[in-house]
Amino acid sequence: MLHNLGLLSETYFLVPIVAITAWAISIRIFPVIIYVVQKKNLMDDPGERSSHSQKTPTLGGVGMFLAFCITLMLFGIFLEFSNADLIKLISIVATTTILLFLGIKDDLIVLAPKKKFMGQIFSAGIVILLTDIRITGFGGMLGVWEMPYWVSVLFSLFVFIVIINAFNLTDGIDGLAGSLATLASLIFGVFFLVNGNLLLAVTSFALIGAILGFLVFNFAKRDKLFMGDSGSLFLGYLLAYQGMSFIMVNHKPFAAFTMPHAPTALLAVLSYPIIDSLRVFTIRLIENRSPFSPDRNHIHHRFIARGFSHIQATAAIILSNILLVAAIWLINDWNPTLQLVIGFVLGSLLYKYPFLIPERRESAPGVAPIPVKRPQAADARPPTVTEPVAERYTYSETKELQQKRTHVFTEAKRRFVVHRTRQEPEKPADEYPDSRERQGESRAGGKVPAAAHENGQPAPERSGWARSPDYPRRKTE
Repeated sequence: MLHNLGLLSETYFLVPIVAITAWAISIRIFPVIIYVVQKKNLMDDPGERSSHSQKTPTLGGVGMFLAFCITLMLFGIFLEFSNADLIKLISIVATTTILLFLGIKDDLIVLAPKKKFMGQIFSAGIVILLTDIRITGFGGMLGVWEMPYWVSVLFSLFVFIVIINAFNLTDGIDGLAGSLATLASLIFGVFFLVNGNLLLAVTSFALIGAILGFLVFNFAKRDKLFMGDSGSLFLGYLLAYQGMSFIMVNHKPFAAFTMPHAPTALLAVLSYPIIDSLRVFTIRLIENRSPFSPDRNHIHHRFIARGFSHIQATAAIILSNILLVAAIWLINDWNPTLQLVIGFVLGSLLYKYPFLIPERRESAPGVAPIPVKRPQAADARPPTVTEPVAERYTYSETKELQQKRTHVFTEAKRRFVVHRTRQEPEKPADEYPDSRERQGESRAGGKVPAAAHENGQPAPERSGWARSPDYPRRKTE
């Protein structure tokens, strides 16, 4: 239908409009999400592993999902896709909806890892079995060219799960996950555009526009927004889908532009989530911990510990990713196994160069410092432990409650003393004349309680129980 207008007859003119449409929709949706989240107090509380010190609205993935799906369905209606492409479009929307709800539940209440894995397996299985999006071989890497059908299905399912969860771990600082997804989608989108696959090109550029709208609020100081698990699971799934489609389009015989070894190029594009996850899981297993136990040992956390801001750390990682993709591009006609080894070594060096920078002693405002164990002498004083952010909030609340309780007790005690003083009758002035003279009290003055007995011994303190009409029974001091 839109082809009749003459403006969208060129695909190269269409995809920028798709990205701009998704961006325009997203920047109108995110303020509404921030307002609702703040009103309902669905905020992300800072904790020991957090890189922020204030409560921040989450559920940014909801805005990205809405902007992406609205744009995709809008252009899917007017671009007159074929039946096969419409089935793929519906499958993308349906499966991403499942992952979105899993992420929302995990953001609001903690979701068991088993349920998350089951949802990911179900979503990936729908796409693999119904649309036949899968990895059929390694292109000669590690000596593997083609795989049997069921082996291909199981391996593709494994790749989906790995990429989704690896990308979920990258959402640790502002802008990192969104910037990595934007770079990967841009590379995949240009490849699909050159090869004339309109559906995949529209999918990639719609995702780019939705992410760019989110980054505006993710980097903002006021009205800040996090994507949460609802966004990271959604983005990881779409990146895995685009990556497998990238390999399948590259293997088509009539493709306009192909790469000799697409699997190594895919690993280079998604290198940071893969290398960072492998490194963190290895360290946890060496320390006899669960691979899924949380910590602050990711590469982006090390950047922050070395004094980088969130924007600087994100820019450094994106630059390293671009350099690695360019290096693999230059040697893409080499042996694929050799490319794999070179890419892994080069990527490890590019991403881990902040470890060569000495760690600063004081962390930036709003960043929880990473504890570092250092050997100490036997008589050395224990190091000062930095108080986690969550404990500081708990201590402040406890101190405030203590002050309130002390005020209530003091007020009750004061009223009790006043009430008892009013209830006690005044004794005649000449009832105890000796005691008045013994205490040196002026006869013109008021009555003063006797300080001692007639034998000179100190008087015992008065004790007893008194009942007040306003307060429960208390023992006087």
